[in-house]
Formats: sequence, C-alpha cells, structure tokens
Amino acid sequence: MLRISILSPSQNIFEGEGTSVYIKTLSGDAEIFQKHADFISIIVGEVRIKAQGGEEKKIDLGTKKAIFYTNGKIVKIFVL
Repeated sequence: MLRISILSPSQNIFEGEGTSVYIKTLSGDAEIFQKHADFISIIVGEVRIKAQGGEEKKIDLGTKKAIFYTNGKIVKIFVL
C-alpha cells in the first residue's frame, strides 16, 4: 500500500492509503504503484487514487499545478 498525502497551503486535501495513484504530468500520464522508483514531477488535472477494494477517489486540481513525489512507499502531492 502507498501512503498518500495531498496538501495545499491552506488545507490537507487527502490523507490515506491506496494501491495506485494515476497522475497527468506535463509530458504524459503515469500510474504509480508500490515499490515505484523515486519520482518527482509537476502534475496537472485530476489525481485518481485506487483503494485496495478497487474503489477510486478522484481529486480535481482544476487549473492549479502540483509537485508530485514518491519513493515507492509514500506519495506526497503539494498543490501550488
């Protein structure tokens, strides 16, 4: 399981666990799973988090960009 945090300067948007995180980077789409290599990128659009039971949570960043980071165990998304 990935430990996922999505933060903005004014609030904690999401805190929880998931089996994968689907993101849109400036150079294309990516789906991040547990044990992924270290990765950092600017992301846009919608973040989709899959829970262990297959449920999907969608978080729309709107027109904002965010910094995405993972080390394969945790995912941190900092909305700018």
